[in-house]
Amino acid sequence: MTEPTTPRPATGKRVAIASVRAAGGAIGIGVAVLAIAVAALAPLPSLAVTPSSVVVTPVSTPQQLVCPGALLRLGNAAGEDATTASSLGDPAVASGTTVGTPSVTALEGAGAPAVVGGSPDDPDQTGLVSASQTQYLASPEFSGLATATCSTVSTDAWLVGGSTTVGRTTLVSLANPSEVEATVSLDIYSENGAVSAPGATGIIVPARGQKVVSLAGYAPDTASPVVHVSSTGGLIVATMQQSITHGLFAAGLDVIASSANPATSLVIPGLVITTPDDIESLVSQPDSSQDLKTAIRLVAPGGDAGTVTVNVIPESAKDEGASIPVELVGQVAVDVPLEGLSKGNYTVSVTSDVPIVGAVRNSNASAPDDGAGITDFVWIAAPTPLSTPAAFTVSGGPDATAHFGNPGEEAVDVTLTAPDASTSVISVPAKESVSADVTAGSYQVQAPSAIVANVSYASSNQAASFPVEPRLADADPITIYP
Repeated sequence: MTEPTTPRPATGKRVAIASVRAAGGAIGIGVAVLAIAVAALAPLPSLAVTPSSVVVTPVSTPQQLVCPGALLRLGNAAGEDATTASSLGDPAVASGTTVGTPSVTALEGAGAPAVVGGSPDDPDQTGLVSASQTQYLASPEFSGLATATCSTVSTDAWLVGGSTTVGRTTLVSLANPSEVEATVSLDIYSENGAVSAPGATGIIVPARGQKVVSLAGYAPDTASPVVHVSSTGGLIVATMQQSITHGLFAAGLDVIASSANPATSLVIPGLVITTPDDIESLVSQPDSSQDLKTAIRLVAPGGDAGTVTVNVIPESAKDEGASIPVELVGQVAVDVPLEGLSKGNYTVSVTSDVPIVGAVRNSNASAPDDGAGITDFVWIAAPTPLSTPAAFTVSGGPDATAHFGNPGEEAVDVTLTAPDASTSVISVPAKESVSADVTAGSYQVQAPSAIVANVSYASSNQAASFPVEPRLADADPITIYP
């Protein structure tokens, strides 16, 4: 019978050997892990090939401006062809460029819009080109002063102004200087909200031509229209013309320029109050025209309601301004009265918590004892900020004045170069505006930060205005990878 084997107790030597073996295994595993980690962190060899590329700087875009052309009427003097536009005389067009002499050609159309381009002596298109037009009418049907800037082409425009109520005619002029036809759509907003207008899309504007449409055909009996014009194909310039008659007598007219694109702040300099007492006298009469009152038209086209503050800021410290809170309903246009303003120059500044577009309406009048009065009105567009050197040309008109507004937080020195090449520096305080008398001719404007500018004309019974527009920006250099 075999005796059971009794395990021998481990000796110190055996324990030590086992411990050494275990430690060695652990060290080996640790070394392996460390090696793997180091290998993972070590940069792997790579083969990189830098693709060949070419940086191309586009040729400067030819500077091309379009003037609206002659004032228009529906039909002719005999009252025939009531749906067709015809011209009322010819405007005086003034233009200038910093290099050479600008070219001027005409488009096909009732108003024969003028196309102003850079000089043939400026092949690199480095010159600043500007132009404007002036036209004055005095007849029982059409009376008033209308000036307009000659604008750069674009794919969209915001026209703030006009009316299609009784006694008011509003036309939209679409000019296409390109070599291909443009297809245009009109989005219309009113005091009742967005307007569903059959036929407001797919409007064809021929190449090198003009199309004129009556706003009443899309939005009849509308007191406060705002029109967004968009195009595909050819680039266009859109303007609006409004005329008013009171009974049998003409009561003013205007060519309305495009206002700045929707934004949460607008600065509109150049509100010139000339005849406040006469306007008040006319407005107080029975059956008077309420659109003689100074007002700002606003709309939030995005659809969201917004809270707006309208500040009327005098250029002179002796005049009093105003601050008006406004609640906007999305896509509903409103005319906000700007009341109690004494004679003087003002800037209208608007802040909002939603993007808005806007323009200011103002009137001048001489009110004789019989109360008939001679009136004229103007829509002052919200100008697009000028962040680069710009130019403007002053055409004829009474008491021409350039107004410079500073939307920034610090004072800005604006350098104004006159037609005779003399320069002046105009310091514009933050959130304020300053004006300067100007005469016929071309001017250059330069400032270290964004400003806005309008040119106004005013007399006791004439009113007109146009915005100073930025130069069409050149395309940035692009990198091409074959």
